[in-house]
Amino acid sequence: MRNYFNKALIYREWRNTRAIAMMFLLELIGFVILPFIDLVKSTRLNEIKYIPFKDIESLVEGYFGYDRYLILVLSVIFIGSIISSYDLLGHKYDVLNSMPFKREEIIIAKWSMSFLCCIVPIIISYITVFLVYFMNRDFMGKYVTENIIFKWGSINILIFIFVLMFIMFIQSLSGVSIIGSIIGGILLVVPFEIVDMVSGLIRIKFFDPHNGQYMWEAYDKLNSVFHDIAKVVSPVTYNRHLLFEGFQGSRGVLNVNTKIIILTVTIIILGVLLVYSFKKVPLERMGYIVVFKPLEVICKIGVSICFGLLLANIAAPIISSYYNLWELKNQSATNITHMVNKACIITILIGLLGGCIVYVITNKIIEANKR
Repeated sequence: MRNYFNKALIYREWRNTRAIAMMFLLELIGFVILPFIDLVKSTRLNEIKYIPFKDIESLVEGYFGYDRYLILVLSVIFIGSIISSYDLLGHKYDVLNSMPFKREEIIIAKWSMSFLCCIVPIIISYITVFLVYFMNRDFMGKYVTENIIFKWGSINILIFIFVLMFIMFIQSLSGVSIIGSIIGGILLVVPFEIVDMVSGLIRIKFFDPHNGQYMWEAYDKLNSVFHDIAKVVSPVTYNRHLLFEGFQGSRGVLNVNTKIIILTVTIIILGVLLVYSFKKVPLERMGYIVVFKPLEVICKIGVSICFGLLLANIAAPIISSYYNLWELKNQSATNITHMVNKACIITILIGLLGGCIVYVITNKIIEANKR
């Protein structure tokens, strides 16, 4: 493995990406480190003011929410995409092809710089958070334990590595074009888009007054099953509902250790596939949206399904509100069954229509990219 680390390539990548690394580190300071320092100050101040324990605990748990994490995931996707694809500008891959570099050396150099720009700053920020916690453990320990901080940081770091590897792998299948990162980002959330679509239809069916208690319980269990499946097959969401002690209402399907094992194995597999796929892509085809012909149909259908599900998911609550299904249910209206079925059909049709339109657009883009 040491033979694949070419110092000249790594230095070239570092020279081109060091500004990105500094900007991402500044983002982490603003989104991870400073908010935690403010949390520590607020917690100490609230204790002095004798704020109820539950209120302070809720404030602490709010720091470990999902919004801040999503912003960082988008940043990791962006950085991984830029580092992989910037050599397309000016046909620099042609220049690399004329130099005595192995394919493995090129992709490992790019991955190394992506890791250095994204993951190393993330590790530094979480270590800083842990140190700040440790210095204030005397009162912060009442609300969050060292074990929670450590496992929360470990899961997040592994998820960010997974996202980076996944995006770079999908890009390698699409000629390292920016479109590949967009497709990869969509594929990361496909399981939850499917679940949200099914959940939307199930929620609409809840409005039918002819459903007895047994049917309502069946719908609720079915909804929970779909969500549990999505939590297992979507590693990007593994930091949600962590099974930590001390967090109110926390629940999950997999325990933390199982999630860590799954993420580690998945990262290793993606690393092997990334190097293998990059070796198989002809450098003269770099920049094509779909490099391998068998993947063209999968790309078209996959993108269409994803956008169709997204549109249907957005449409479901809007349609429910438009037909006032909650109000009709509360009034036990006689026509609610007809309205519920109508809402379901319209939701499905919107998803199908949106998927078909996106399929045509995707096909046009891919064909134009071949010329």
